[in-house]
Amino acid sequence: MLSFKTILAYILLCCFADQVQAQSLAVFCPTCTKKERKSEESKLKNEIESTLKLPWDVATEKQWLRACWAMELMQMRSNTKYGTLIRSNAVARYASLSQEGKRQLLECLVTLYPTEFADEVNAWLPQETDPKLLAMQAQYLFKTIYAEQAKSKVRIRIAELGQDDNPILYSLYNDLVRSRAMRLAGQPPIYDWLTHVFPRKLPVIYSFQRLNRDYPGLCVVRMADGKFLENADTLFYIPQFARSLSNLPGYLTNGNTPSGLLSIRKITTSNDPYIGPTPVLEMFLPFETDNEFFYFQALKEQNSEVLYQFALPESWRNYQPIWEAYYAGKAGRTEIFAHGTTINTNFYQGARFFPNTPSLGCLTAAEFWSEEDGSRLRSDQDKLIKALESIGFTQGFLVVIEMDDSPRPVSLEEVKYLVEQTKQ
Repeated sequence: MLSFKTILAYILLCCFADQVQAQSLAVFCPTCTKKERKSEESKLKNEIESTLKLPWDVATEKQWLRACWAMELMQMRSNTKYGTLIRSNAVARYASLSQEGKRQLLECLVTLYPTEFADEVNAWLPQETDPKLLAMQAQYLFKTIYAEQAKSKVRIRIAELGQDDNPILYSLYNDLVRSRAMRLAGQPPIYDWLTHVFPRKLPVIYSFQRLNRDYPGLCVVRMADGKFLENADTLFYIPQFARSLSNLPGYLTNGNTPSGLLSIRKITTSNDPYIGPTPVLEMFLPFETDNEFFYFQALKEQNSEVLYQFALPESWRNYQPIWEAYYAGKAGRTEIFAHGTTINTNFYQGARFFPNTPSLGCLTAAEFWSEEDGSRLRSDQDKLIKALESIGFTQGFLVVIEMDDSPRPVSLEEVKYLVEQTKQ
């Protein structure tokens, strides 16, 4: 399990990578005792509390960015203590914050205070000109008493700002006109994905998720020959979690893993202390790299929309939710991985998804670490990597598919039923 000293180092790296040398940080703590963790947790909480007492301005912005991120990670909130300080020293100064400061503050409010600052956010929205901030404000208000009022205001702002050339405004508009039920209405057969011929007939990982990302999904592997990977005469699978800390839509920074098609470039390792030493799958969204790199081949066609469309099964090409990955990439999202986790699961006790740990929008697989010596006790991510290595996997595709909105984790029986249909 990570020490809180390592957590603090990561926060510094996360917010200010251009100022902190990653190689100088302790990547993983193999010998952290419970006493050491408790001590470091106390120090970090003290730093957060001292920061919250400071007005958020140019001089204190770095501290506030670190504090907000740490509070989200550790699920630290208090309406009377922290909430009051955030209101007076950050929310009240929103207009003077930098764009990144506003984004991080909104993310903190969405994650920890989903209704408490509705009055303030409702007042900001009519004047907001930044599409990303507008979308975050809208997503906040959609879950408050201002929901219907906010929808009217958002429509006006989208019309004024123009959605045609902006992937975030386009996606936000689709959120407005399609309810959760409507989003799944008319979904084409998932079977069409399981038999679809991908570019160069490369291996494919299917990550099946619920619309409500509080419920874990699971993934299976289709090999290059079209057969699904099995393990001991049964379908190989691992549970996979696609929820971010903020639970924002996938087209927004640090939102949930977007639905749709991603390109897997390689199996590699990460220096991120929250990801840990277990190998990861390095993936790309459309627009994150050039088309030839994304589709693993030379291409005459260079229109990204046309290429993405024809990479989908024909029946899915006009199904809007499967385009979320496309618009997320177009909006600038990057660095989505399939990885393990060294985050302390105790932060999320009582959450519906416990003991899974949310990420910044990646696909995470459960891992458990010894509190005595930091050794890895169990790893679903390691199972996935070893399975891929056993079939000589080097590159391929990953598809995130929202199956439905059932209030339960995706089960092996559901996926086995879909896979069995491909054998008939």
